[in-house]
Amino acid sequence: MNKPIVVAEIGINHNSSIDIAKKLIDVASNAGVCYVKFQKRSVRDSTPQDQWDVPKNTPWGTVEPYISYREKMEFSLEQYEQIDSYCKQVGIKWFASAWDIPSVEFLSHWDLDFVKIPSAKLTDDSLVVACAKTFPTILSTGMSTRDEIQRAKFLIQRESPNPYLLHCHSAYPSPDSELNLALILEYKKRWPELYIGFSSHSVSPFPAIYAAAWGAEMIEVHVTLDRAMSGSDHAASLEPHGLQLVVREINRLQEIWGQPEKKVWDSELKARKRLRGK
Repeated sequence: MNKPIVVAEIGINHNSSIDIAKKLIDVASNAGVCYVKFQKRSVRDSTPQDQWDVPKNTPWGTVEPYISYREKMEFSLEQYEQIDSYCKQVGIKWFASAWDIPSVEFLSHWDLDFVKIPSAKLTDDSLVVACAKTFPTILSTGMSTRDEIQRAKFLIQRESPNPYLLHCHSAYPSPDSELNLALILEYKKRWPELYIGFSSHSVSPFPAIYAAAWGAEMIEVHVTLDRAMSGSDHAASLEPHGLQLVVREINRLQEIWGQPEKKVWDSELKARKRLRGK
């Protein structure tokens, strides 16, 4: 069993604060994950116009038009430079989901290992192609039909033959009865050329651990300082102790899994002699 890449999704749980973002980077680094992930939008390009004026309760205790809230949630180039510098300082890597083509161009300022296409944008053919042409690509598959996934996969593979495809459920949080982790095995059998993983929106750390046991090659979990914080994604995120549990048990799983060979271990010899006489 190969050890999966573990990603701590900070997303928008920074609530537009660089200080909170740095604290979450620390949480991820201390837990031993491989990457932290953010989300990048060109807000007016990626937000449906009929949503712009919808009132939004913001994390700052105000009610504002949705478009205003979304614009305040976006980090600038200078702030992402701070993120890049801080990640290097603490020894962890970062990447982001790109919600539109200008965001792909924005992220190309850095030598990132990945860009992710969020589930909501899986059917945006132009964005899918732009991501695949620019970076090694991760495709999240929540709220999508098999035909939609197949088309996005085809478009990516024209540019990059071995992307990551993450099984995902897009309710925040996701109910256990709809997680359907069996799809991980089905996807691995159907598409052996892909790296198959799991993006969790569960309130529990255990689905991510179970997904690793099923052979997921990338595990993504949302992380927050406190699930009670104001903001749309906090309630579907893991707090620091939950993230630590995921990493610890995935590491333990590698040891438990072992190799497909039967042997008599030295630690068994005493019991063997006592119970069998030889």
